[in-house]
Amino acid sequence: MTRHLDPKSLSNDQLLQRVQSLVSRSNRGLAELLWHLAEVDARGLYREKACSSMFAYCTDRLGFSENAAYTRITAARLARKFPVVLRHIANGELHLSAVKILAKVLTMENHEQVLAQASGKKTDAVRMLAAALAPKPDVPALIRKLPTSGAAEVGVPAQTAFATEPAPRAAVGSTPSSAAQKLRPDERARRESGTVAPLRADRYKVQFSASAALREKIQRAQELMGPGRRDLEAVFDRALDELITALEKKKWGKTERAQRKVRARKTGTRYIPNRVRREVAERDGGRCTFVDEDGRRCDERRALEFHHQHAFALGGEANTENIRLLCRAHNALEAERDFGAEHMNRARGNLDPRSGRGRLPGVQPRPTLRVRDGGAVRAGLSARW
Repeated sequence: MTRHLDPKSLSNDQLLQRVQSLVSRSNRGLAELLWHLAEVDARGLYREKACSSMFAYCTDRLGFSENAAYTRITAARLARKFPVVLRHIANGELHLSAVKILAKVLTMENHEQVLAQASGKKTDAVRMLAAALAPKPDVPALIRKLPTSGAAEVGVPAQTAFATEPAPRAAVGSTPSSAAQKLRPDERARRESGTVAPLRADRYKVQFSASAALREKIQRAQELMGPGRRDLEAVFDRALDELITALEKKKWGKTERAQRKVRARKTGTRYIPNRVRREVAERDGGRCTFVDEDGRRCDERRALEFHHQHAFALGGEANTENIRLLCRAHNALEAERDFGAEHMNRARGNLDPRSGRGRLPGVQPRPTLRVRDGGAVRAGLSARW
């Protein structure tokens, strides 16, 4: 068991020296962590842990908060592109907030100069540096009509429920002071159009900005529904019931009345009969079925795909026993296991034209700089940065 010095036993000078030593160690440890996260991301190893994305792996398996996960993934991917970032972090010259800001403006041509200029700077100074590199136009002058108190709550008439301009957006469950909290890109895109926050155990606040056309649709729906069921909650509840039914019919083949006569199944194609789609969706609970070596199942419920356990290309049939639901990441992983990562990357058109090496969809190629590490020359990021 590691023994730690009791800070109370240290003199003032010793305590300050100890704190400085711990900060230096923490910076080096952070840089090493980012180096390893970059490699996990590049290899797609999060899929092996029943996670559909690097973000899910960092939050569900490593225990990071959403903000910490997004920041570290951003820094790791930037370090994979510009390895010198790790050296600045290890030396305590750059903090993660600065790295996140600079990620939007660094290029292959300017990264060394910009990183040197940002070294040792506080967050506001780094923002100014980024703004100088990528200036934005002035925001337009506007006069915004504010909603009355409580107007954005569920159940308020549509005439007062919408502002003429979007209000500042907050993350799910956030307070006004944390409205600027950053999320991973796909999470941010999914949530940036509104807020869903719990009010109590069985009630939620739902708020978003709407166009004039949507407001007219809501008002028209209220008129057609008649008195007694015209509140916003009733309108959206009814509308979402219809939307979910339509989407489930399209994606899963669900229907209230199954066909009495089963059509002949198409052969030689990837066609999956609606009956099979319904049965698989119900059996798998609308969730990815991938399970890692520790018995943990992937939690992903979005972007699900039908996967042939015995590959279609190898003669696998489209029946309930051979089809299961997988998220896009794990469907790709299973295909790589069946046919090899290089073959699948070539089929997807994801071979790196410079090296011929495969890479995951949407993932930038890893740097191939040749650096020295303890006297040995190898390709990859330098352990000494």
